[in-house]
Amino acid sequence: MVSMSTTISIVSHKGGVSKTSSAINLSDALSRENKRVLVIDLDPQANASLVISKENPMLVRYSMAEVMLGDVSMKDCIQKTTNIPGVHLAPACIRLMSVEDKLRQRSFNLADILVKRIAPVKDDYDFILIDCPPSLSLLPANALVASDYYIIPLSSGSEFSLVGMDDLQDFVGRIHDNNPKLALLGVLMVNHDARKSVCQSTLALVQDRYPAVFQTTISTSTKVDQAHISHRSLLQHDRSSRVAKEYVAVAQEIIERIKESKHE
Repeated sequence: MVSMSTTISIVSHKGGVSKTSSAINLSDALSRENKRVLVIDLDPQANASLVISKENPMLVRYSMAEVMLGDVSMKDCIQKTTNIPGVHLAPACIRLMSVEDKLRQRSFNLADILVKRIAPVKDDYDFILIDCPPSLSLLPANALVASDYYIIPLSSGSEFSLVGMDDLQDFVGRIHDNNPKLALLGVLMVNHDARKSVCQSTLALVQDRYPAVFQTTISTSTKVDQAHISHRSLLQHDRSSRVAKEYVAVAQEIIERIKESKHE
């Protein structure tokens, strides 16, 4: 039987592009669409875990570090009761920092580890979102091999926003050897202000270069940080805010795009 579960990596080798914020808020928005959602935090900084988990991620007994090293199963790692009702979490912790070096000491295919770890729980969820570290290394490689799609958050209006995108696409291209079905679900423009000409120019340039750009853009708002400080999603903090509504719209776009791709 073909799995109906969809795994999506949120990937960028740059920091400050709302990668983690997008993982947090899209997970809640998808859950509110009655989807079963798991967030896998692969970033050693554990910022998604800090918001979603009821436990301090630095103190958790089991994290994705132990899962990747094969010391514990994904089922034993997953937290089913979190700060965001309906969203399950496989938390990160600082121990992920040393995982890549430990994995390189192994002799098997290093990029295929996560896809094998996810397999036993994959059909328990409609969506698995993977928050990747801001690098082009072994952890994001594992995330992409395990994914059906990937989303690239891109900061609008920044002259540096497109710098390095070719490196990212080359990295993804190499992943296709292990995962030929991997596809770009969309570029998500964040920190976007439609009133600014520089943001308009960036958006037009990205739309010209990439066919899959989300119609919805994400505005800048201090409410995102306020929500995260209180260990809540933006939808929990202020569902009526502009950015909360934007994330809901992106979640709906995600659902529609996947539905369309499955009918092609």
